[in-house]
Amino acid sequence: MIFRWSKIQGFSISNQAVPIQTPTMAGGLYAINRLYFDELCLEPADGKPTANRDIIFTICSDDRQEQNWEYDQQTLQLKSEFFSGKCLSVVGDSNVMLAQCDTSNPSQKWTFNQEVELFD
Repeated sequence: MIFRWSKIQGFSISNQAVPIQTPTMAGGLYAINRLYFDELCLEPADGKPTANRDIIFTICSDDRQEQNWEYDQQTLQLKSEFFSGKCLSVVGDSNVMLAQCDTSNPSQKWTFNQEVELFD
């Protein structure tokens, strides 16, 4: 997965005095485990439905349908609700991509632990 910076949407800035939420803080503190990072969403890097597209973390937005995913408890796949027939798939050791759904592909099997963390 890739983290990419994007413009802050106007509605996200309610008070100009409030610091902007980022994965790193002054002094080098790494803060990805802070609660506001529960609001990050996944979507294809270029917004195209073709297979083998990188998946990026981005700020969640209600009007971005490509950020909607469905977990199929029977097949253990994360399926795109926007791109029909596409699933999250691990490619190589760590890259997560959008790929054609294949129930026999172990790289598309996902489970969750008790803290709702995602594991391949």
